[in-house]
Amino acid sequence: MSAISYTPISQRVRPSKWWFALCPLLLIGGTMLAVGIGVNEYHRAKDTYQRLGTDGTGTVHLDTGEQRTVFVVWSESRVTETIQRPTNTVTVTGPGGEEVDVQRPSNSKETFQGMGDTGIKVADFTAPRTGDYEVTITFEAGGQDVARPLAAIGDFDVLGAVGRTLLPSGMGAVGAFLTLITVLIARSRSRKRINHVALTNPGTMPGPPTLTPTPPPTTGTPPPNQGPISYG
Repeated sequence: MSAISYTPISQRVRPSKWWFALCPLLLIGGTMLAVGIGVNEYHRAKDTYQRLGTDGTGTVHLDTGEQRTVFVVWSESRVTETIQRPTNTVTVTGPGGEEVDVQRPSNSKETFQGMGDTGIKVADFTAPRTGDYEVTITFEAGGQDVARPLAAIGDFDVLGAVGRTLLPSGMGAVGAFLTLITVLIARSRSRKRINHVALTNPGTMPGPPTLTPTPPPTTGTPPPNQGPISYG
């Protein structure tokens, strides 16, 4: 009987299928991070929101570079599509009594809803240094609709908040997609390589090697280290 011998190659396709589990983990991780950022953004907006007094004046403590937005607000019961920004003047006074530059929005319909209010953005300002800032808004006589609107200030960056919230989930989705494609391509190439080696090298086959069988002893010759057997 002739011995069978060949060079074995691995049958395992690489990378392992366990890499597919990374895809849902990336999606879940991105979603959880997005939820956490969204909650943090909500609490930040809530903590920075404050109504000005009925006289249109309020004080807020800011650190250097902090931004605030001034709104004209109504209760949510007065939400209508015809809501208009009343004619107003906004002044901001810094810690040393200096007047702070105020930016007026170009879009008269830039609104927000939250904290029990509906508001229209009327001004933005940035604190040049740390300290208390006095914000005052005055309305032109007869410029308000039906009831006198109030004013409020807060840190509302809607587009920025949405972007910061969606970024982790988007990155998780992209990461999961790239991981899936990369693993599929790598496994396909690994499978083709195994098949190619088996076809081009007859002495190479996938799987474990077959043990070469031990040839039987020649007839009439006793096995080594064993004398003749006598029977009484």
